[in-house]
Amino acid sequence: MVGLQLVRAGTSVGANYRAACRARSRKEFVAKMGIVEEEADECEFWLGLRPRPDSLGARPNVNTRGEVVGELRVNGGLEQ
Repeated sequence: MVGLQLVRAGTSVGANYRAACRARSRKEFVAKMGIVEEEADECEFWLGLRPRPDSLGARPNVNTRGEVVGELRVNGGLEQ
C-alpha cells in the first residue's frame, strides 16, 4: 500500500514538473509548481511511513527523504 502510494505521488511530481516547464504563462507555471510541491510533500509523508532500512538489517545507500526535500529546494518548490 505505501509503495503504491509513493509511486503514484512520485510520478505525479515528475509529470507536473514537466507540465510546469511547458507552461504558457507564469500563472500556469505557479499553479503546476504548487501541485508539484503538494505531491512531493505527500511523497515525504509516505517515505516516513516505510520501515527504515537499518531496522531491517540493510544498510541504506541513499537518503531518500533528504533527496526529496533537496530536490524541492533546488527546483524552487519549497521555501527555505
